[in-house]
Formats: sequence, C-alpha cells, structure tokens
Amino acid sequence: MAVLAVLIFSGFGLVVPVGLFAVMFCTQLVVDGAFGEGYYVKHAWPKSLGCSVAALLVWYFGSWLNGHKARVLVDQETNEEVVIRPDHSFFFIPVRCWSLIILAAAVLAAVSGEFAG
Repeated sequence: MAVLAVLIFSGFGLVVPVGLFAVMFCTQLVVDGAFGEGYYVKHAWPKSLGCSVAALLVWYFGSWLNGHKARVLVDQETNEEVVIRPDHSFFFIPVRCWSLIILAAAVLAAVSGEFAG
C-alpha cells in the first residue's frame, strides 16, 4: 500500500518540519551520547528541550525572512505606497507563528513527562 503525504508550503515554509526534525535528531544524538543509549526515549525533558531550541530557531528564521525582500510599489494615480513581501508558510501558517506551536509542543512534552513518571 502506498502512502501519499502532502506538504503544503510556500516560500521557505518547508524549513519548519525539516528544521524541527534536524534539531530533534541532533538532540537525541547528544543526549544519548551524554547520558547513555535510550535515555532520550525514556525521559521527557530532552524532547521538551529540543522543541524549545527548534522553536527559537524557527522564530529567528521567520523574523529574518520577514525582514528581507520587501518591495515598495507606488500607485501612479494616488501616490500610495504598497509594501509587498513574499509569503513563507507551512500548511498556510506563517513560519514565525510555527515557533509558538512548537513551543506549545515543548510545554506539552514537559507536562506529560511530569505526570507520566
């Protein structure tokens, strides 16, 4: 059976899941290397830490994207200026807003880990 995954993104929106995966993967490598094999899977705080770092990186990346490539057009009839910025989104949510969603996942991971064990 074939599985078809559809990722809806515009601009650099695909950086959100790729960056999250990369940060979580690196977090697992570092934590398991420092505390022993399987530590990452058994404890919630490394996942919360990884999500927090990813949220911070996505926030700065989204802010950087929003500050670049803005074009100012002037309407010749009214002399009104219009600022046009490229759209960078993942599943129709702007890149910078994804940092809040990822941060919520970090809090959820921390809270669920506290009550699970």
